[in-house]
Amino acid sequence: MHKPVLAVVLGRTRASMLRFRDDEGGSMALIMIFTFLAMIIFGGIAVDVMRFETRRVAMQQTLDRAALAAAGLPEEKDSTKVRTPTEIANDWFAKAGLGADLNMVTYGTPVVTALSVPGKREVEISASVTSQNYFMGLFSPRDFLQGMTSTKAAQGVSNIEVILVLDITGSMNQSIGGGKTKLQALKESALSFVDIVEANDKKNGVSIGVVPYAAQVNVPAALRAQFTVAHLSSWNGLATPASRTSTA
Repeated sequence: MHKPVLAVVLGRTRASMLRFRDDEGGSMALIMIFTFLAMIIFGGIAVDVMRFETRRVAMQQTLDRAALAAAGLPEEKDSTKVRTPTEIANDWFAKAGLGADLNMVTYGTPVVTALSVPGKREVEISASVTSQNYFMGLFSPRDFLQGMTSTKAAQGVSNIEVILVLDITGSMNQSIGGGKTKLQALKESALSFVDIVEANDKKNGVSIGVVPYAAQVNVPAALRAQFTVAHLSSWNGLATPASRTSTA
């Protein structure tokens, strides 16, 4: 009698499965396949991240340079020729060539925030960088990397001390025409200078001192008290050429 066909098929299938279970040949090939796939995945991630970081660093360096340039206090006296911080920053970006390149990288439009007051300027710049992925998009729903870069720079003028050293020798009594002597003209110029400085000193950060001199310099009593001085003049308190001074 012949065995039922179904029993024969089941028997052969069971025998094949047992042989497959006990066969250890080719096991390393399977491990190598998964290892190779993992290497491709992590290697691709490294390439995409490296490309993105290269472009991000380029943007950050441009931001830093642009902010420093834009925060510089203007030296141009003609106000019509003074460029705004935004104009300076945009000029830096235009010359840096940070536009969309062939490597699927897009640079966002820089946002410039500037604060300009007399004697101080602050600039903050931010921009985005978007890099399309070569490899990560194959196994990730997000096929790009994006990041924001920003920087801030400030420049200001701190406290300033101005000392006017004025000549009051006998020659200053000479006439310069118009009924004025050199000394009178000197006084007018000194007062005009002081008025201009005080008018532009919005934060009371400028102090002005006067040092009149002829053959000697008349040191104020408060300052002179800090030194040991010999051979002082008996009538005006000036130190004579023979004087010797030392710190107290």
